[in-house]
Amino acid sequence: MGSENQQYVVEDEIAAFFSKTSIPRASCDALARELVDGDQVVPVAVQGACSYTVYAGPNLGHIVQFRLKTLGLKVETAALARQVFNTLAPDVSFKQQLGEDCTIPGREPLLVYVMAQNSPERKACRKNLMQDVARFFALAWKAPQEVGRTDCDCMAEIFQKELQMLLIALPDQLHPIIRATWKRSHAICLMSKLDLRKGRIRYEDYDDLARLFWETLSGEVGGLRDNTTMSIKAAMVLGLLRSRGFTSRLANEPEARPIRNDDSGRYNMMILDGLLLNPATRFEGLEEWLNGMDTEHE
Repeated sequence: MGSENQQYVVEDEIAAFFSKTSIPRASCDALARELVDGDQVVPVAVQGACSYTVYAGPNLGHIVQFRLKTLGLKVETAALARQVFNTLAPDVSFKQQLGEDCTIPGREPLLVYVMAQNSPERKACRKNLMQDVARFFALAWKAPQEVGRTDCDCMAEIFQKELQMLLIALPDQLHPIIRATWKRSHAICLMSKLDLRKGRIRYEDYDDLARLFWETLSGEVGGLRDNTTMSIKAAMVLGLLRSRGFTSRLANEPEARPIRNDDSGRYNMMILDGLLLNPATRFEGLEEWLNGMDTEHE
């Protein structure tokens, strides 16, 4: 499976979503126009597996999302995000259910949500947001929970089993990263965007944001040793591999399996390529981390 010339076809993703519900797309588009008083409806460039999302309203200033009922958005969680992050988080409102409750596959009702788009001016707040994210992780770091040896061994076994599956399924160029993550899996226990034509693209202030994140996290927890930082980066890579190296882990989907050379798999491979392989966009410090793993295990 290569990452060259991969195309994410949004219409295919939309069609796949509507195969899970009895509600036609035209009904969703009509309701979106009605809810936000606008004539134009434009699907967002990247659709989720459990939702259909469109821009709508005057100047396409609102987002309307239709979600499968079994995977509805927790409005209380969105409200909490609004409370914590104020205008950095969208104000989400639940509008209604489309369709009757039904247990027959392919006839699931939809839940409808509306939110306002964040304005371009708020992008200037990325530095504050990055510091807040670092402080958020620091709070959990300073309040560790006891995890028994049995649980740790169980998680390590799951991680290593899944990494072995990825070694078989994913391209050779990812194998050194998978093996390095494997070596550290027992110890493991928002700064870019994806362009569907050009792949992963870093924001112009990526380096500053990355440096700010690590400086803030280190300062909040009283310093991070190199070995600890390597473990954190290993956890980042492991999380990415388990998320994008496998098919959906949603509760209403079949058991996750390694991605294949299909539209969904090629899209995930584009993300893995951008964050793990492409020197211009991959995780900062990844090469140093890999070299450190080689030195550590010589």
